[in-house]
Parts: sequence; structure tokens; C-alpha cells
Amino acid sequence: MLLFLCGTNSVRSPMAQAIAQHLAPRIWVDSCGIRSSYIHPYTRDVLEEDAIDHRFLRSTDLFGVEMEEATEVIILCLPEEVPRLPKRLKKVYWGIPDPLCAPPEDRYDEFQACRDTLKSRIQAWLKSQKKYPTYD
Repeated sequence: MLLFLCGTNSVRSPMAQAIAQHLAPRIWVDSCGIRSSYIHPYTRDVLEEDAIDHRFLRSTDLFGVEMEEATEVIILCLPEEVPRLPKRLKKVYWGIPDPLCAPPEDRYDEFQACRDTLKSRIQAWLKSQKKYPTYD
């Protein structure tokens, strides 16, 4: 299983989960946060703009995922924020900025930029991983 991790599982990691599932529907993808929160409405809105299904998303923390099934984790927050993870996991750090940190008047644009950045990074990452079939 490919796992995406961010701070609260409200924006970046669920957005990445939906995008990865959209791009490579045959792989098992999940997401979680260091803490759980809720799926931010803008997350759903910007995914809908790209016709990416988000209905399955829910916010959970590290204890709410099948961690024993995970083989790789893509970390979207800062490395120093991440608690200790199992050593067997392959860890990739992307450090994508949290759109919720943007001023309110710029926030929706930052959500769109986050989506576009994640989509581009995930497409490139999937292509670099020979084991994951993708649909272009």
C-alpha cells in the first residue's frame, strides 16, 4: 500500500490519495495525518474541478490506517513534524506547503496550486515506479 501523510489529513494527504487513486486505480492508496481533522471543503472543490472522485475520503490519524499493509509513505509535511514510523517503510519527503497557511483571500488559489503540484509530482513518481500501472 502507498500511504500519504500530512499534518491533519484535511488537505494535502487526502488530496494526494484521491489523485493517486484517479491516476492509478489498480493500486491500494491511503492517507492519514499525524492528527485527524476533517476533509476541508476546498479539498473537495478543487478535486471536483478536475473530475477526481473524493467521495471515499475521510480524515484519520496514523492509528486509523492499515500501517502493517503500507510499504511506502510519501510525507507531505516537514520531516521534523513526523513521529517515528516503522523502519521497514520506504519514506519519501516532498514537503508540500499547507494551503491553510495562506491568507484567507489567497487560500482557494493555494488549494488549486497544491492540487496541481500534487498531480504533477504523483504522475512523475508513478512513472518512475515500474511496479504501478497507470492510465494516462
